[in-house]
Amino acid sequence: MSHAPSPLNIAPEIVRMTPDNPETVRGTCSFCGKTVTDRHAIIHYETASGDPGVWAECPGCGEIVDPTNAQ
Repeated sequence: MSHAPSPLNIAPEIVRMTPDNPETVRGTCSFCGKTVTDRHAIIHYETASGDPGVWAECPGCGEIVDPTNAQ
């Protein structure tokens, strides 16, 4: 008998951070100004303050950007 925790019961508090719609607008590219949608997301994360964040590949210029904090 294994005493290892079930992978399904390890972190019930994990919340799905990705939206169901890949066309959800995440923001704009800080390099070229193109709209970045969730389809271009590379990684979703949660900030220290609990806000969702995302790093994505810009569909216009190919740069890796944080579209929610575009300058």
